[in-house]
Amino acid sequence: MKTHARVVVIGGGIGGCSTLYHLTREGWSDVVLVERDELTSGSTWHAAAQVTQFGAIQTMVGLKRHSLDLYRELSADPEHPINYHITGGIRLGHTVEHLDGYHHFVSMAKGMGVEFEVIDGEECARRHPLIRSHGLAGGLWDPLDGDIDPSQLTQALARKAREGGAEIYRFNPVEAIEQSASGEWVVHTKNGTITCEKVVNATGYRVNEVGAMLGVEHPVISMEHMYFLTEPIAQLEAQDWRVPILRCPADDFYSRQEKKGLLVGIYEQGCKSWGEDGIDPSFTMELLPNDLDRCLDNMERVFERMPVLTDTGIHTIVNGPITYSADGLPLVGKIPGLRNAYAMLGLRAGIGEGGGHGRMLAEIMVHGEATWDTWALDPRRFLGHCTREYTTAMAVQDYQNEFRFHMPHEHRPAGRLAKTTPLYPVLKARGAEFGPVAGWERALYYKPTADFEHVPSFHHSSWHGLSLMRSARFSNALV
Repeated sequence: MKTHARVVVIGGGIGGCSTLYHLTREGWSDVVLVERDELTSGSTWHAAAQVTQFGAIQTMVGLKRHSLDLYRELSADPEHPINYHITGGIRLGHTVEHLDGYHHFVSMAKGMGVEFEVIDGEECARRHPLIRSHGLAGGLWDPLDGDIDPSQLTQALARKAREGGAEIYRFNPVEAIEQSASGEWVVHTKNGTITCEKVVNATGYRVNEVGAMLGVEHPVISMEHMYFLTEPIAQLEAQDWRVPILRCPADDFYSRQEKKGLLVGIYEQGCKSWGEDGIDPSFTMELLPNDLDRCLDNMERVFERMPVLTDTGIHTIVNGPITYSADGLPLVGKIPGLRNAYAMLGLRAGIGEGGGHGRMLAEIMVHGEATWDTWALDPRRFLGHCTREYTTAMAVQDYQNEFRFHMPHEHRPAGRLAKTTPLYPVLKARGAEFGPVAGWERALYYKPTADFEHVPSFHHSSWHGLSLMRSARFSNALV
């Protein structure tokens, strides 16, 4: 094992292996990765592994499109095939508001060279013959949506990184990290010590174990997430094409074909965080106890959407941890307060985005800037208000709203009142309504009447036209 390297990446899942691969693509070969167990032994191996172009902001669209293009390139290697299926995918829409949002995303994605299509409910059912179209206003079609084998993908990235000069040390847990007076990082592992210029925390659900070694706590926790695999379905056995992926913002589920059956994942409202009181050191390549009872409400509605499930058996249930940050977006970039320390953390959709995340971080490390606007993922966007309690509340809220995109000027309730000024109660008493900015409660508008309700919209929201600070009311508020 090397005793010196330019970069040490800690963690052998999709985030760490993608970072290692892209560092070699940027010309750095003196890079190593250390993994406490086998590659993909954390959350990567049990991922549902969907690869979509959809993102709520242009940066995420760009990252996902790079991932998709990279995965197509890797899967085209005849000597190392990867099970990658591009089937197309539909995000179902139940309301006019859903379709308004989808039209917005069609326009936004065009700026990144990505083409989506808004289709009606009947067309949704035509493209996916296992669903009923009742109650559907339409859907958003992504022609390049698909799924990939997560372990094969991660191993492909690791193999290509090795070809570029990188080294990978498996079954080699990190035991301590310190920074020398010269600024170099000294990474103590089970099998020896490596001194390096830069270090990357890409440790998945063990994020804050390594974070503690660096002297920081990252606003990232894990959530339990379940999906189940069905027995073969006759209709799928009879056809020679794969049905598209489904995602539903009303019934909180997704579904894709798995062999000749279906994989169905649930984002239940009665969700659970995991690992906050510590994680067993031996928890690797493991799953959590099944608990489908907490998903029964969702499953009843999923069965109404896909009646074929009522006559289909379930042969496997997967319940594993996935990581969420305090605002649902990953932490990719410099770790605040530390020199030459970087994060690749909070990848709740790590497979679909991991190729782009690795490229972004490698470009930041090598060139000081990335192809995309990085601020939405910059770890420095979080300030001192992100306590463990705050992060958990925000993660639970994001999990419960996985497929429900934010409406313009929508401010959800979790984590509120994290930071207020002395003016907050004064303005609140005068009818001010607030929205959080970096944790601070900021006055947005004054209610014209006591029973006024803000209804966000992709058209004019209900408070459009109200002055943020009507001079008379603001003057009176300060009296």
